[in-house]
Formats: sequence, C-alpha cells, structure tokens
Amino acid sequence: MGRLVVLAKDADSISVIDADTGETTRTVETDFNPHEVAVGPGGEEVYVTCSLGGSLIVYDADTWERAETITHEDFDFPHGLAVRKSAGDLWLASTATGSAGPGRLPASR
Repeated sequence: MGRLVVLAKDADSISVIDADTGETTRTVETDFNPHEVAVGPGGEEVYVTCSLGGSLIVYDADTWERAETITHEDFDFPHGLAVRKSAGDLWLASTATGSAGPGRLPASR
C-alpha cells in the first residue's frame, strides 16, 4: 500500500492518505505549524519540522505514535529536511538562523 503524508499547517496536524483510494486513514496532531516532512531511510520513521513550534518530531510510520520530539536552541523556524540514507544523516535547515547541518540518525533508524 502506498501512502501520502500531507501537512496541514493551519490545523497543526498531518494526514496519512491511502495512495490507491485517496482515503484519509489517519490524522495525527503535530506541534505548531508543521512545515516539512521526510521519511527515514528504512521507511520506519517519519520526520516533521514544526516551524513555529521550534521542533522536529519523529513518528513511528506504522503506529503514528510520536516516538520523539527534538528541540534545540538553534531551531529558529526549522524548515527544510533531507535524509541521506547512505550516511545515516538527517539534514535540517533553520531558516531564521541561516544554518543547516546534519544530525546522525540513531542506530535503530
């Protein structure tokens, strides 16, 4: 089953949509203003930046439970996300600070 993960910035949520049927299978609450989404290298985690919430949320892609919420003093409008599978890196851009850089994904991810 293919699925789409759609951010709803004004509703502070994400919707999981079955790509075959177009049906919404789950709606999950996020922090304030979800902005970008990336899927982990193994497809087991979904990462969501919340630009006005100053956080990066990690969701379990099967249960959609929040596995972790990551905050940092440099997360001033966290924005872009990219996963570099070969190195196990998750890149995040912080728009207001003008910084970007990799973070190492935990070994289980």
